[in-house]
Amino acid sequence: MTTLSEIKASGMGLMANCAGPNCGHGKPLDMDMLIERFGTDYEMVGERRISASLKCDRCGRKGAVIHSLANTMPNGYAKAKDDRSDC
Repeated sequence: MTTLSEIKASGMGLMANCAGPNCGHGKPLDMDMLIERFGTDYEMVGERRISASLKCDRCGRKGAVIHSLANTMPNGYAKAKDDRSDC
């Protein structure tokens, strides 16, 4: 999985953390917005355009470190959650 579309299709996501000293503020990135802006085949290996364009909401510094977020939801979780009855 190296492209934005492959990452999204696998159920994974991306997280950005501020590269500013003593900040590290982070938030998950909107995969649909990234695909719309950079394209489905945008390669994340050696990525620099997205990380350089991000601005921290906390300290205002431009630049971030991007890493992947694993899809940690167990299989069937959503179905079981929807099927439970309210007490």
